[in-house]
Amino acid sequence: MISAVKDSLSFIYFLKGASFLLSNKKLLKYAVFQIIIATILLIIAFFFIFSNGMDWYDSMLGSWITESAAWWLKTFYYILVLPFFLIVVVLSLFIIMILSQVINAPFNTLLSEKVEEVYTGKKFKSPLSFFGQIWHDILYELRKLVFFIILLIIPLPLLLIPFIGSIGYTIISSLILMYTLTFDFLDYPMERDLLDLKHRKVMLFKRPGIWLGYGGLMFLIFLIPLVNVIVWPILITSGTLLYIDKLKIDQDVTEM
Repeated sequence: MISAVKDSLSFIYFLKGASFLLSNKKLLKYAVFQIIIATILLIIAFFFIFSNGMDWYDSMLGSWITESAAWWLKTFYYILVLPFFLIVVVLSLFIIMILSQVINAPFNTLLSEKVEEVYTGKKFKSPLSFFGQIWHDILYELRKLVFFIILLIIPLPLLLIPFIGSIGYTIISSLILMYTLTFDFLDYPMERDLLDLKHRKVMLFKRPGIWLGYGGLMFLIFLIPLVNVIVWPILITSGTLLYIDKLKIDQDVTEM
């Protein structure tokens, strides 16, 4: 119980990551490309959401609403607007996160590696060549993408249930996004420990306090335009520190 409470306070690692990154300015050069790519993807995504969102909504539900439609049907139409946009935003953030991870995978890996070297004082040497590491990172991110997509597909049947189903889907998909966000930013140091994908999924899932605390903060941050772009390197840094402090210890004990 005490451990779960401590895990839920993992959101403070965001501040720890920011402080660590700013106090080691030589790490900042690894963050520039990530910010540029994430900015481009966010601008494109939010442009399409806010310029086409109501058209998408009307194409799904607008045919129900006519001048002679019952008052409760019109009320139902307007009540569903917010859940609809929440679902669209959640899915968009998820897609942006994945695309950024795939494109930026080599740079994210390099930043996390340098953070760990500075934090622990231990050098890491990849057994792969530079281009071999790039190819490995991209293939792994695609495998992880399949896993994340499956997670988001699971609660989709809830949308078939009027009103309550959309609320339920919003809640469950938000929790899934918290888990996947946490997984993503803790994944780089887990990769250096050569953990297989199944081990990584289970190890993090058993510590819900971590992905509810840390992932919950990330979820809120990712809803804030521009801020969610700037903090990307901070999240990689904080995720690396969080893994080393919280999960790497458990991993080392397991292997003993």
